[in-house]
Amino acid sequence: MLLTGASGLLGRFVLARLLASGREVAVLVRPTHSWTASQRIEEALAPSEQQAWLQRPRMLVGDMNNDGLALGDKDHQWLSQRPIEVLHCAASIRFQCDSASGEPYRTNVDGTRNLLEVCRRLDVRSFHYVSTAYVGCRIVPTAGKVNEVVVADVASGGNDYEKSKIEAEQLIARCPYIGDKTIHRPSIIVGDSQSSFTSTYHGFYAPLQIGYQLAKHYGFSAEAGQWFRQQLGLQPEDSKNLVPVDWVAEAIVRTMDTTSSSCAPATSVRPRILHWTNPHPVPCELLQESIATAIEYSSSDKQSAQAAQTRDKQTRDNPSDEIPLSGDFREQMQVYESYFRSDPVFDNRQSRALVPDLPCPIVDRAMLLRLAKYAIEQNFGWPKPLPKTLPHQSLVATLRHFPLSSGPCESQLVLRLLGPGAPETLAYGRQNQSWCLLPAAAIPLPISASGTLTAPLSLLADCLSGKTNLPLAIEQGYCIMEGCLPQECLALAEHWVHSLHTSLC
Repeated sequence: MLLTGASGLLGRFVLARLLASGREVAVLVRPTHSWTASQRIEEALAPSEQQAWLQRPRMLVGDMNNDGLALGDKDHQWLSQRPIEVLHCAASIRFQCDSASGEPYRTNVDGTRNLLEVCRRLDVRSFHYVSTAYVGCRIVPTAGKVNEVVVADVASGGNDYEKSKIEAEQLIARCPYIGDKTIHRPSIIVGDSQSSFTSTYHGFYAPLQIGYQLAKHYGFSAEAGQWFRQQLGLQPEDSKNLVPVDWVAEAIVRTMDTTSSSCAPATSVRPRILHWTNPHPVPCELLQESIATAIEYSSSDKQSAQAAQTRDKQTRDNPSDEIPLSGDFREQMQVYESYFRSDPVFDNRQSRALVPDLPCPIVDRAMLLRLAKYAIEQNFGWPKPLPKTLPHQSLVATLRHFPLSSGPCESQLVLRLLGPGAPETLAYGRQNQSWCLLPAAAIPLPISASGTLTAPLSLLADCLSGKTNLPLAIEQGYCIMEGCLPQECLALAEHWVHSLHTSLC
């Protein structure tokens, strides 16, 4: 599995589910000036590890916006040695084209083209692309529903983001060397339906953030709340289609499992189009009221004396003057003008048929208020978190720098480490009582020819420091040793740990 966009909101939820299922996952990650690729993936996985540690994916350090994805020879070789499923989540969500960076077309169109060109040289079994349900909103048919079909006219996009997604969909649809293609079209993605977690603050969060910043400086009254609703430019009878990110991620992963295991013929000419939309859209009256209520609640708690002094009788009687930045508000909201149109009805018969037992959660007032409260408490993701130092990295470096195998091995051990700082799955072979690192192409190994040790990275570090040992950790359920003969597998793993300890000393 090759995943792009793993550090985005949807990508991180998808990645966690793929890893939890035991899939072999590689992620294309672009480091930044302050974050390494590993730190970005650790930050993306942290919210999903509240209950249990996850394996780590193989890191492919590269860039969507470069030829060959800017990957090194070893990474290209790794990809070429196995059949690949691709899930392309990477995207720029800029609504208006930026002439300096070329976004969103640079990432959404040129990046997709670069990825498809790399796929030409690989054994790609299926290609899944995350688009948006809004690519077809300007061409609603007579029946009144946006159908699950490829959009032919780029000009039908309501903004540059939608137009770039239409172009990317067309590139994928025309691609002759990938047979099984699926385009996933979610509607407006909001935070987790249970925890309210989000890492991006667009769409539903945009007017909430702008209104909250205004209220923080100038206060917020009932009259201002009414004025605020008017500025969104929506009628009470309109509606918006909101879907929680956890539901979309689960739906996509289940669909990948369903389609990869089915015997359906590849759709080389026409990709499968799936709308991940909510059959219960949110009435705009409820959406506006929830946003205004959340702002009012937060403002009443945090309203400063200085803000209170700015509201005299005249401004209270004239709510349009109460927020002097009303012009700025309108200017900022113009970016979302096409976004905040009333949504059409989306045809989702194909998607419902694939996951009939996974209904979309109803986004009601309680959920909207939870989502808004979370965003305000997190100050809309600002300031940005600082990268954390990854634990046990000297140990990880040693694990990756065993001598490479030079021939057949008498015994083999697969190492699946979990949790922060862990490396991707590694495999070792024993030759004349000495251990060597097996090439990545040897993973996964036949279980009958190997033992498999699954453990948190921190537990391995504790074993090496003498705080615990493998038999005790297995007995207490902190790690798992698998193989055809348990005692032989345990002896094999203990010998490997002893060899590792010797190399560290």
